[in-house]
Parts: sequence; structure tokens; C-alpha cells
Amino acid sequence: MYARLGMDMRAPLASLSLLWYHTIVRPFYAIDGTNVQAGVECSEQLLKESEAEFAQSALFLFFRGRVCRLNSDIKGALKSYQQAVQNSSQREIKILCTHEVGWCHLIELDYQKAGNSFTLLKCSSRWSRAFYNYLAAICAGACGDKEQFRLFEDIGQMTRNMPKGTQLDEFLARRAKRCPNTVETIDAKRTVYWKLLVFEMLYLWNALPSCNEENISTIITGEIHILKFVEDVNR
Repeated sequence: MYARLGMDMRAPLASLSLLWYHTIVRPFYAIDGTNVQAGVECSEQLLKESEAEFAQSALFLFFRGRVCRLNSDIKGALKSYQQAVQNSSQREIKILCTHEVGWCHLIELDYQKAGNSFTLLKCSSRWSRAFYNYLAAICAGACGDKEQFRLFEDIGQMTRNMPKGTQLDEFLARRAKRCPNTVETIDAKRTVYWKLLVFEMLYLWNALPSCNEENISTIITGEIHILKFVEDVNR
């Protein structure tokens, strides 16, 4: 905290480090359990103290978006991310914001817009294109867009060529086995199947607490329909 009070470059870097911890590390690793808002108060104080000098900085706008997202203010988050993209000339920050935009749309269960963001990331990001391809594919399936067959086909190809070194790699490899790879098998899958995979991602990435009550209700209703469908199949 004391580094923030200095007069050199360590001050804004210290603020960014603290914002990163409170808005990304704490909720992602569930340090405070399901209370993703645990670091919001500290983050808002940090942003307020930096507002006079860095209000229009792309990185600070990014963290403003993170705070909005943790408060379930998805519209506010999207506005901050869009402004950050406009204010930044750095490709990496644009990609970072696009990643967050995709997750914001996913939290809103807007599968079409989320899929568009993840498809863009699949083509432009150097980090785990297989991950973004998987997200784009399940979003396409969830909104019934069977024409995006190439996305489903690419899942298997990408995971086969991917080194199995991390938990994410192993997860994608397992999920690839669950994804259809022919037009016939894709047509056989109902949209509820893909929505279940979307709900799984929201749960695993600790994003459910950022969903509003309406979307939580939609998820619960979807889960009930899935359970009934499974019971009928097993009878």
C-alpha cells in the first residue's frame, strides 16, 4: 500500500497491482468463496483515488469494468470496456477487454454476442485459441446456430495438437470428446445440451455470482429441464 503514495512510476503500478488482486485474483480463485464482491470496496477506493490522473486510462477503465461486473452491473462493465478499447492503441489491452466483453455477454446469457466475441478472440489471441474456440462453439450450439459447424470440428483438431500441460488443457481435451464432430451428431444435440456446457463454464469460472436474479432463474429452470430429460431417457 505504501508504494502507492510515492511520486514515481511505482505509485500507479502499485495501484494496478492491487486492482488486479482485488478484481481478478480474489474472485477467480474464490478466495472469499462465492462472495465475489469482497474486494469491490477496496477497488472502488483505489479507482477513486486515481481518478483525477488516470480516469481515461485504458487499464484503469478495464478495472472499472471489472468492478461493475462484480457488482452485476453488466451494462456499466460493457461501457467501460468499450471506452477502454477506444482509448487504447495497444493490441493486448483490446484483446483483454474483448475477453471480458465475451464473458459479460455470457453472464447475460446472450449466446450470440458472446460467441461473436470468442470467435474474434480465437482468431486474434495468442493465448489458448482452443479455449476460445470451445467457448464460441458452445455459444453457437446454445443459440441453435448449427451452421457454425467449423467451430465444432476445430475443437477436436485443436485439442489433439495441444500439449497436455495444464488443467485447462486437460479440461478441453475431455470436453472435446463430448462434442460432436459431424453434421449429423450436431443436429442430434438439442440446444439445452450446449446451454448446460455454458452453465458449467459460468460455474467453473466463478461467474454465477455476477448473474442477476433473472438469469439465475433461467439457469435453474434449464437445469431442471435437463434433469427431467435425462430421467426420461434413462427410463
